[in-house]
Amino acid sequence: YETAYADRYIPKRLPRRRAVKEKPLVDGETDLDVDWSDFYTLIERQERRTLTNGYVIHVFDHPDASYLQEIEQCQEWFRLHPNFADMPLEERKFVAGFGGTSGYFGRMGGAGNYKNMVIERPTEIGPILDAIPSGGAPTDGQVIKYLGSATAIHGVSLATATRLLIAKRPDMFLSVNGASRARIKDVFGVVPTDARSYLALLKRIWSMPWFEAREPDSEHEHRIWRVRVAILDAVMYDPE
Repeated sequence: YETAYADRYIPKRLPRRRAVKEKPLVDGETDLDVDWSDFYTLIERQERRTLTNGYVIHVFDHPDASYLQEIEQCQEWFRLHPNFADMPLEERKFVAGFGGTSGYFGRMGGAGNYKNMVIERPTEIGPILDAIPSGGAPTDGQVIKYLGSATAIHGVSLATATRLLIAKRPDMFLSVNGASRARIKDVFGVVPTDARSYLALLKRIWSMPWFEAREPDSEHEHRIWRVRVAILDAVMYDPE
């Protein structure tokens, strides 16, 4: 038995492949200051982008979920239940970034106080979020008031507050979370820390040609256009 064990066939172990970080397609703000066709191409090129941690992201429809599937589901819940506090519990959890979410646009699983508030006391933040208009451009005052009031609630950070914003208005708002902060700083030179710096970032985004572009005729492009600010997370998101 000892001789047989010593002479046994031992398969060679292949070296473990390390995830190769891809060069970002956006190095600075000027790379985003483009017209709609270039912006759409940029978002298309994020499909199957490999993150630093080896995870492959999907922008368009995929069996394992994608950016568009996540945000369009949020849009459907808001269409059916315009008032956040009136959403059924499972839909409310999904919109808030946990409870069945894919993790695209940030996973809020570790925010215990925030999760507890969403589950048990949604009326604390519901009226604040409801005050953000469902259509048209929000005023500076509405953005400042929402973020100031939301982050004053125990357990609500800029990350969780902006997650709710993009779930309701992905055409106007960008999620700022732990995995996107570094890239936001790389691209824009600064990362928002409060309501006013977040609004300043939005104004830079809202001034870009692709944001001001009229609604495209193509159904494929239309899906991106309807979530055109929030979908920037596909460019910014890269957890270490």
